[in-house]
Amino acid sequence: MLEFEMMKKKKVALVGAIIVVMSVVAANGLSYMGAIPPETNSRLAVIEDEKGDRIGVEPVSDKVWSKLVELFHSKEMMWIGGVVEVFIFIRPDPNYPWGFRFKPENITVAEATAEGLQTTIRDISEDVDYWIRLGQAYVFAKVVDYSLDIKMQISAQLSPNRVVQGDNVTVSAIIKDDAENLIEGATVTATIGDLEILFLLADQGNGDYQGTIDTSIVKQGTYTIVVTAQKEGYEPSQSSLTMAVTCMHVTEFRAVVNGMKSVDVRVCVDISDGVTEAEAELIVGTTFILVMGEYVTHRLDTLTFDDTQIEAHYTWGHDENDMGHVLDMTTDLTTLQITVDHCF
Repeated sequence: MLEFEMMKKKKVALVGAIIVVMSVVAANGLSYMGAIPPETNSRLAVIEDEKGDRIGVEPVSDKVWSKLVELFHSKEMMWIGGVVEVFIFIRPDPNYPWGFRFKPENITVAEATAEGLQTTIRDISEDVDYWIRLGQAYVFAKVVDYSLDIKMQISAQLSPNRVVQGDNVTVSAIIKDDAENLIEGATVTATIGDLEILFLLADQGNGDYQGTIDTSIVKQGTYTIVVTAQKEGYEPSQSSLTMAVTCMHVTEFRAVVNGMKSVDVRVCVDISDGVTEAEAELIVGTTFILVMGEYVTHRLDTLTFDDTQIEAHYTWGHDENDMGHVLDMTTDLTTLQITVDHCF
């Protein structure tokens, strides 16, 4: 009688365990035949060996994950595996009771491996203890699917975030996934407000990305810097920062257009000791926008300058297919008068 009661208790416990496991299956919603459901449901690749059997792998390493995503697109087969451990899970299809997985911390992708470690998913499943004792196992497989819901996290900052026009601002970003793994090899860019100015942050390694903003190309004001990170196999992510640009010295010019129209031009430059190329370009660029408007497509073809004057030649049009117009500009740095000619 006592033995019967103990068997009943064991049966109830087993049914409870099955109900819990089946609930997790429903929550994860996996439909892969024979694939092991992920622990976090964020970084899962499904591999298929040469026998057509499938299993899920959840690498912790960002480099391994990137390689698996690369294999998905190339359809190339490589040796995938690592340390084998017992992993019991009730699957939607009872024909695939693998009962093991590759330990996430040790998953490896290799072009070649020792012959004694080469096997198949089914062979591992039929003698899990042997492969656990052996230490490692590898299957020749391709990646047939991977999860797309891995989120990137951006921790970005500007140094400094308040500058005088002409100073450089360093943009730094640390990129991680939602499991705090550092992500290398991402494309990280920064844009300055609505100016459509975009620049690339260089990959410094270990998830660190850096770039430099030359504030001589912007006017005085407050700007939103949007940092964007993208990488295949991850959801893109953005972070917004604020940069304030002040002007130490303003020079006021008077522009005369075709001998008729006058326009006041205020530029954040100090010309008392001459002008640099960046300052010369800022003067003529500011003048062009004030005269023609900021939405006109234009190209600065030539720019010459010395301590007394600046000469510039622009080609412009209403769009890229209408670049048949020209504008010539001469800036007298002594009288502070800008002469704009041939504006048609």
